[in-house]
Amino acid sequence: CACKDEFPAGHKIPLAAHVRLVFIKRKAERFQQCGNSCEFVHGNAAPRRAVVIEMRPFYTGYNTMKTVLVTGAAGFIGSNLTKILLEEGYRVVGVDNFDDTYDLRFKEANIAPFLDNANFKLERIDIRDMDALASVFEAEKPSYAVHLAAKADTRKAVDMPRLYTSVNIDGTLNFLEACRQYPVLNLVIASSSSVYGNSSRVPFTEDEPADRPLSPYGATKRAVEH
Repeated sequence: CACKDEFPAGHKIPLAAHVRLVFIKRKAERFQQCGNSCEFVHGNAAPRRAVVIEMRPFYTGYNTMKTVLVTGAAGFIGSNLTKILLEEGYRVVGVDNFDDTYDLRFKEANIAPFLDNANFKLERIDIRDMDALASVFEAEKPSYAVHLAAKADTRKAVDMPRLYTSVNIDGTLNFLEACRQYPVLNLVIASSSSVYGNSSRVPFTEDEPADRPLSPYGATKRAVEH
C-alpha cells in the first residue's frame, strides 16, 4: 500500500491530491491493506474508501507543509505559481532580485499579496550570488525547487550577450549546485519558446532539434536545457 508511509491510518485525504486510485465503492466499504484504512474526501461529498496504488511525489492536496523554493517569484509566472502553492498548503520561499528589465512596480504589486502570509518568505537576492543562494537553501531546506528566474527581453540580449549568459547560464548553474549541496526531492527549470528560433513548424513541438535560436537569450535558455 503506497499510503503506508505517507498518511496515518484513518486520515482524511483531500481528493485533490495527485494520487492514482482504485475506488472500491462510493459507500464506506472497508479494506485491509498494510493495516491502513484511509478516507478520500472531496469537498462535502460522502467519503470514499480506496486502495492507493500509486502516490506521486508532488501532492497538491495533503502535505506536511513542505517548502518550495521559487526563483523569479515576483514575475508573472512566479507570482501565480506562488499563489497556487500557498493555496494548496505549501510553504513558499520566493527568490527574486527585482531586476529592472520590466517596471519594478509590477513586480512589487505581484508579490504584495503574499508578504503578510506566514507561509511565505521573500529573499531579495541575485541568483548569480552563489553564497547568498546557498545560504537560503541551507536555512530553508526546501523539499522542492522551481527555477523561473532569468534575464528577459530577447532584443536587449543582442546588445548585452554577456549579461544574459551570466544570469541565465551561470545563475542556473548556481541553482543546480545549491540543489546538489542541499538535496531537494524534485526540481523544475523553465525554458522558453525562444529556443525554437525561426522554426517553420508552427505550432512548435518538443521533438524539434531547437538548435538554431535567433538571439543570445534563446541560446542561453537552450544551453540550460542541456
